[in-house]
Amino acid sequence: MAGRGTLANEAMMREADGRAQGHENAYLAQGLIGRSGTLVYIVGILTILLVVPLLAAQVIGPIQMKLISTFGPPDATVNLFATKANIAGFLIWMAMFPIWILGVFLVVRLLNARPFLTLISPERQYNLRLIAKAFIIYLPIVQASSLAGMWLQGSPIDLELAFEPAGWVAGLVLGGFLYLIQATSDELVFRAYPLQGLYAGIGRPVVAAVGASVIFAAYHYSPNNTPMVYVSLFVAGLFAAALTVKAQRLEPAIGVHLANNMALFSIIQNPEVTPAEPIWRLMTPAGMSWWMVATAIAAALIFWVVFFRLAGGVKRART
Repeated sequence: MAGRGTLANEAMMREADGRAQGHENAYLAQGLIGRSGTLVYIVGILTILLVVPLLAAQVIGPIQMKLISTFGPPDATVNLFATKANIAGFLIWMAMFPIWILGVFLVVRLLNARPFLTLISPERQYNLRLIAKAFIIYLPIVQASSLAGMWLQGSPIDLELAFEPAGWVAGLVLGGFLYLIQATSDELVFRAYPLQGLYAGIGRPVVAAVGASVIFAAYHYSPNNTPMVYVSLFVAGLFAAALTVKAQRLEPAIGVHLANNMALFSIIQNPEVTPAEPIWRLMTPAGMSWWMVATAIAAALIFWVVFFRLAGGVKRART
């Protein structure tokens, strides 16, 4: 009896996989493989967004408190390697993201009963060259757009030189590796799984992209956030979702996410966020405004044209 059940499950998997491969958007259709019911994806999304972080907090929380009591709290106004507290705080903050990836892996394998790499691409590959391509193109664009947004909204651009050669190189290596994990984690959690799940239930790419972006913005709720912060989060989420739908794979969104974070970590740091090893530190943090959102949209459009039209997009990266 068990053997018959296994054969039946394998036959269902082959049928669903064939349906996905023949679909107009092969990436989104990966959500049809395995168990793809609406209730299954609701449980999966809630598990990934709520249960996994709560369980992770039980492990990370006590370690974080011990580190703070030993070294003191991190200070983002000085460089990452300036204090042990900064290094410890940065590493413990980054510890959440491998756990999140593991949580997504277990949900996809055990709940959805499909291969984990279907969240990355229909070919079930993780293309580092494609991530690097998107990263290299977007890094100067996002940095220029941020400065333009601050200038247009009238924020003072008072930069303090924070460059320390040895620390910057070490930070580039450490930050590049850890932020790649962080970007991959966030794109799996907020783009890949919700996009494919919503598409499996609704069947419309636009609705799936908007829905995933709403989830992304809502998840970052804070009583201190202004409405403009949620607008910027929604726009960022929609850009990453649209990029994933267009490319039919996740790596370009990972590269863009990595570029955004490394611009803040290694080039111009906003001291309101985590400690970093930047070249310059912004002494007066800029708030969010329509100008910042507008320049972010302009950056997304410029990247879209360069990546897909001028640089060959995904097709050239696959050759």
